[in-house]
Amino acid sequence: MPAYNFQRQFVKPILKGNKPHTIRRRRKHPTKVGDELKLYIGMRTKACKLFAKARCTSIQPVVIHPWKGELWMVHPEHDVLCPVEDLGALARADGFEDVGAFFDFFKRYKRECLDDFEIIYWDPKELKAYLSLEVLGEGLLGAHPEVVIVDEVLG
Repeated sequence: MPAYNFQRQFVKPILKGNKPHTIRRRRKHPTKVGDELKLYIGMRTKACKLFAKARCTSIQPVVIHPWKGELWMVHPEHDVLCPVEDLGALARADGFEDVGAFFDFFKRYKRECLDDFEIIYWDPKELKAYLSLEVLGEGLLGAHPEVVIVDEVLG
């Protein structure tokens, strides 16, 4: 069961079903289609909370050039790189306001070419949520929280 940590700005879009994937560096023991993904916030802290579980539906290797503003899909059977046609839609689905914010996020790796990344997809309709969006207040997500912890799995 692969575990993934998310920054707080991504929790609400995931729980609302607007963020159906995550873009991550490939792991030594890679995630596979069918794996149950455990989605956390605050991993490696006392505030660590499992906020959802999801089943991996597909994985797409990608090459990201954050300084050029390019993202390429890797098709290994043909050894071909294909540009993403609608970067705006991908950036919004990944939880960003626009393409610029998306690429700024990946500039933190300080590399010209991120050739060891992949998009890990899940079905938002099948997401098992462990947090509720219904109650607002001070709590898990800090000064501007949008979720609270609940004791049981939500639909």
